[in-house]
Amino acid sequence: MENAFSTHVIVITGANSGIGAACAQLFVERGVPVIGTYRDEAKMNELLATLDTERFVAVQLDVADTRSRREAAERIAQVLEERGWQLYTVVNNAGIAVPGPMKYLPLAQLKEQFEVNLFGLVDFTQRMLPLLRPAGALRPRVLLMSSVAGLVAHPMLGAYSASKYAVEAIGDAWRIELKPFGIEFVLIEPGPIRTPIWKSFEVYIDQYRDTEYAPFLEKTERVVQKMVREALPVERVAEVVYKACTRRKPKTRYLIARGAWMYRLMRFLPDRWKDAMFLKYAR
Repeated sequence: MENAFSTHVIVITGANSGIGAACAQLFVERGVPVIGTYRDEAKMNELLATLDTERFVAVQLDVADTRSRREAAERIAQVLEERGWQLYTVVNNAGIAVPGPMKYLPLAQLKEQFEVNLFGLVDFTQRMLPLLRPAGALRPRVLLMSSVAGLVAHPMLGAYSASKYAVEAIGDAWRIELKPFGIEFVLIEPGPIRTPIWKSFEVYIDQYRDTEYAPFLEKTERVVQKMVREALPVERVAEVVYKACTRRKPKTRYLIARGAWMYRLMRFLPDRWKDAMFLKYAR
């Protein structure tokens, strides 16, 4: 694998922590060059201390900012030329989760959710597509980090679920549209994973503690804390991402969760049944 990918690079967004950092470490350890984007310089410096910098280049990127996306794309093209690398895969991993009841969710926060998880993802991918090249017999590919929340909408996570539903739809459309041009699109659908994305949960929901949703939010907060404790490690997702990048014919979707059958089943249950399940759980 090292010989096959010694000049073929993977771009990973949000590589300074969580799933992105785990993916970067795994690819570099297995001899695959990585260009990892970051927003938090301090966290990226921590990661750089653990990596072979001959195979890893850090590029600053704020996915929510148009100028930053343009400058990051230009810098990535420059790195490819300087190092004689070819871009083989883009892993769109960067994302945020904005919780809260849809009745009160500020429009600005809904826009923030979509700017990072959808609009920034689309714009950055569009900028990367002209740079993609095959790696021998392997087609170039783009991985989109979706979620089980993009399969089943979760109460108090309506904005996050909506953004991931949109990622699912755009991933499906892109996969069909670009298949004739030799580019694969793959959706990665993790369930609860031990990542820093949920650390901001309490900050967001504080603004709703004086509303009628306060008891539900307290229950949701306890559920999230329990979910994080029992979540799968980020390394589990990294292994699946590696598989999706290196298989000659990757699956169109990779669902990564304990009890994955439950998420598949819930997509086909009557809506009233699902509503009753969520409401019973909340009470």
